[in-house]
Amino acid sequence: MRFAQTLIHLIQNHGFLGLVAFVKIKTGFTENVQLKSLKHNIVLRPNSSDVTTFKNIFAHGDYNFDLESEPKIIIDAGANIGLSAIYFTNKYATAKIIAVELSATNFQLLIKNTNRYKNIVSINAGLWHKHQVLKFKEEGFSPWGYKINNELEGEGESISVDSITVNEIIEKYHINTIDLLKVDIEGAEADLFSGNYESWLPKVKCLVIEFHDRSRPKSSQTVRTALNKFDFTELEGVGENAVFVNNKLK
Repeated sequence: MRFAQTLIHLIQNHGFLGLVAFVKIKTGFTENVQLKSLKHNIVLRPNSSDVTTFKNIFAHGDYNFDLESEPKIIIDAGANIGLSAIYFTNKYATAKIIAVELSATNFQLLIKNTNRYKNIVSINAGLWHKHQVLKFKEEGFSPWGYKINNELEGEGESISVDSITVNEIIEKYHINTIDLLKVDIEGAEADLFSGNYESWLPKVKCLVIEFHDRSRPKSSQTVRTALNKFDFTELEGVGENAVFVNNKLK
């Protein structure tokens, strides 16, 4: 059923190029995928979670919601290979998009996919609640599922990467308001919203976030506890994402 829905939605949303994209991803020829809604082609790793992410965004509309005003600043945390950033920049052409991705492997493809969009800035780091070196393991996880585990030890067992905080991004790019904060960081949302959010969370106008309670129990509860300290309202979700808006920044 999902197979048929993907095909139908790609054709409805993107016409003949949607059909061509569907054939390419089914046959593994994903080096040059084009859609009529995109200015530039994209590259996917065949038979990987890249394809699933592509379907979720461009066929099933995981980020198909409207903001009350045109965003100027978007932070894309868990940018993966850049598909969400590409979706946002083609929808909001004037927005500055800061794409943050933990995995160097994903980051290389993110750069390749986004380098022709001059309004996308890419950062190879993990979004975190404080500044520290993070550890994660690639082996055994799909390219969208790298999970931070700072207890990993031993050579060859873990990969280290710097973290970056929301406040550091705000300071570096002189941001007053984050019009859209997209968070899909494989359970690390529980850490991001566990502390040190009081200064930056009131500056977020809209939060769209995927929860990972199956891998990090009560991560959604941690996020909602933080949001409840400020004047956020939860809207109807889109795809696997929950959406919250800051009533004080409407």
